[in-house]
Amino acid sequence: MYGRQETWEDSPACWPKPWLGPNGSVSAKAAFDAGLSLEPRANESVIDEAARTDYKRRIAELEQVIDDADGAGDAEASATARRELDALIEQLASAYGLSGRPRRRPDDIERARKAVTRRIRDAMGRIDRFHPALGRHLHASVRTGMFCSYAPERDVTWTVELG
Repeated sequence: MYGRQETWEDSPACWPKPWLGPNGSVSAKAAFDAGLSLEPRANESVIDEAARTDYKRRIAELEQVIDDADGAGDAEASATARRELDALIEQLASAYGLSGRPRRRPDDIERARKAVTRRIRDAMGRIDRFHPALGRHLHASVRTGMFCSYAPERDVTWTVELG
């Protein structure tokens, strides 16, 4: 297509994927056999009610320990309790979004979509460094998202030789 022949070292993005069918379609049976789930899971919360209750209880305990230690002049006990309190608050902050609602775990489909997109973008970036014209073609022709596609602007004939 661009009058060049290139050879690249092996890349996981180029390995066969048993769950991918013709034209990048996904075979549900093959995906199941490979351990992937194509069914959306309930959008589970990162932190459940029992964990929230445990965090609240422990935070109240640590605040009491800090007050008692400060009142008794025990700077070491106060500092130790503050470090644990800060760690708990940091963990809680990562479990909640900006609106104060618990974050949700991404389902298997979303994680797979992101992984595929990363692999494709990584492979195209490496191709771009060695063959800029082909890289531009791929960036213009490959779409990622819920479905991935290769839709070139004009007909292209590919020849791939395994060596």
